Amino acid sequence: MPQSSNNVAADSGNSATKSNNVSAAQTSVTSTAVNPLRSVGDLSSGYTFTDTAALQTSYAYDSATDIHTFGLANVGVGAETNSFLSGANFTGPKYRAALTYADGTAVLAGDAFTLSVLVESLTPGLVRSYCIAVGVAQTPSSTVLGTMRGSGLYAISSSVGTPGVGGWEENVGTASTVASMTKGMGAATFSGTPQKFRNGSAFGVMSAASGNVSTRAGGGQFSVADGDQLGIVVLVGTNGTVTATGGSISVRLRYAVTKLS
Repeated sequence: MPQSSNNVAADSGNSATKSNNVSAAQTSVTSTAVNPLRSVGDLSSGYTFTDTAALQTSYAYDSATDIHTFGLANVGVGAETNSFLSGANFTGPKYRAALTYADGTAVLAGDAFTLSVLVESLTPGLVRSYCIAVGVAQTPSSTVLGTMRGSGLYAISSSVGTPGVGGWEENVGTASTVASMTKGMGAATFSGTPQKFRNGSAFGVMSAASGNVSTRAGGGQFSVADGDQLGIVVLVGTNGTVTATGGSISVRLRYAVTKLS
């Protein structure tokens, strides 16, 4: 806390202690969050939605609890286009919008920044081998993963229904799971100009009794101009080229974008 130089506020008392016996005026400081997490909000409003693969059967958002509920189809035959974690293309459910900082200014490809994601209240129900991602994309409208160039974090219901969180980089991912997960979180970093590297992510999951942490390597780069605005995407897909069990899965998704330069 701030303190007067050379303790000059202490100008009383006996002369033997006058120069060192401090009674300096103190300033009260109130701590405030400078970059609080934001809800991704109602995905049916303000986002462009596509789902050529027809994996999503329904969507609902409860604004009182900030919970998203996705109805998902059974997938009897695995296809790489159902997953943003494998292959060259993704045609599953995608919600996209322009990415901004908390103050409304655009997030640009040339910016150095972090994307932080918090996953809570993940309830897989009967859903198996599905993932729900929140990420940054260079070209969010593209179905070609190498053109979309997405990076971020995703919630997962494993093949046996264990919940978890993973890091996603273009068309690969790494996840950590834990039974009875209470929350998961992670952050992906982006270097900005001149190389515009997507640096990868670190993430962790926890329950009341245990937890796991992991990382997903980066290395890819944005190839658009420094001044191009990036997009935010929410993707729903299978965990690779696999069969998947549909049903209803619910989750709360919050994020923050922090500019580093």
